Amino acid sequence: MFIAIFVINPNGIKEADKQTRMGYTVNPFQFDTNLFQFFSIFSHEQKLAAMGQLASGMAHDIYNPLTSVRLALQSTLRTLKGGESDPSQIIDYLKLVDGEIDKCVEVTQRLLKLAAPGSEKRQPVQIHQAITETLALLGFESRENNIQIELQLDEEDYQVLARENDIRMVVLNLAQNAFHAMPQGGKLTLQTWRHDGEIYITFIDTGCGIPPKYQSRIFDPFFTHRADKKQGIGLGLSISKTLLSYYGGRIEFTSEWGQGSQFTVVLPDNRFAVLSREADV
Repeated sequence: MFIAIFVINPNGIKEADKQTRMGYTVNPFQFDTNLFQFFSIFSHEQKLAAMGQLASGMAHDIYNPLTSVRLALQSTLRTLKGGESDPSQIIDYLKLVDGEIDKCVEVTQRLLKLAAPGSEKRQPVQIHQAITETLALLGFESRENNIQIELQLDEEDYQVLARENDIRMVVLNLAQNAFHAMPQGGKLTLQTWRHDGEIYITFIDTGCGIPPKYQSRIFDPFFTHRADKKQGIGLGLSISKTLLSYYGGRIEFTSEWGQGSQFTVVLPDNRFAVLSREADV
């Protein structure tokens, strides 16, 4: 029986035959389309896993407004059945219903933007909007885990050329990665700034940091070592790094064991962008 395993690494794609223990390395650009499809498959699987982690928070964020809607409607019915004719009270109830439904719509829209397959073409993406809407999905999770989120975003929003749901997934991956490093609670700070034709998005956590012996492996596919002791898939950082590379971007990080980590997403500024690949993939 022949079994082939593809190991993605910066030097190429190595195909190892388990039966013969022999392998060879090829230029990854020869299989550029297949490589993207390969990561697209795992990106989809990782996205599904992320959706599963968000499920309880989403249910909570929708349940609470629906509870308010139900109470408001019950109060409206009691008012009408009691023969009261004060329209202002009924209007107040209906305004409450309208506002709570808006909250439910906002939650579902954010989730749909994250889960959408996305356009095949790169389009201008508003970075700050993508950040704030994606982090809003983590509101319940941050409260449950006693994690404070602080946004230090530049006054001006930035644009990058990308698929919007890819950028949102990178933000989600890095935010959840920080959460996993703070099982006892803590603080996640997000900063944005421009410098020399590039856009920087920094995620700073007050977690446990990454042990030095693991720091060279954190971007390896399927590698996972979580401080909260839960079993992860180990694809979040790997896929984020790969997606960013297609937009001419990268991830930088520093970490002090016992003190926390800082991950920085670097992307070409849309105003000066020279993409690493001229054609859309």
